[in-house]
Amino acid sequence: MPNGDPDWEKKERPILEKFFEKISKVLSEFANSHNLMIEKYYHQGPGWSLMFRHPKGGSAQIEVGKSSDDSVVVSPSWWIDDYENATRWWKYLEGEKSSLDHNALRTILEDMFKLIISWNKGDLKAYKSKYYNNWKKHYSKEEFKRQEEKYPTPKLD
Repeated sequence: MPNGDPDWEKKERPILEKFFEKISKVLSEFANSHNLMIEKYYHQGPGWSLMFRHPKGGSAQIEVGKSSDDSVVVSPSWWIDDYENATRWWKYLEGEKSSLDHNALRTILEDMFKLIISWNKGDLKAYKSKYYNNWKKHYSKEEFKRQEEKYPTPKLD
């Protein structure tokens, strides 16, 4: 569900598309080299998420969000959802600022990818939300688990 701005597609998306056009090549090349799925502007947010299945379970992403007209913030996160207990086990870092320079951005993306892969389940913290209680109302356990399958398995080489 979008954040609710009915004019977002007309007002905000064109501005973001123009901004991300400057770095779309480096983001796409990075995603392709590691077999990551690109999700753009989730919930009308100002960023692209590079999504994948974490090798140790759950899902992970490297979020690249517009910070200013000439910079982005690159933030890693990993989560494992516990359907039975309506709990998300999660690790997230505020991220690192980067210029739009392709070499600098690529270096930060590589560093964040290696960092996420190095995390262990013991690094995750339990997070409960009233919304997680709805998982069982909307999905069977099998349907819920299949949602994770939409994310690709990353290339680790």
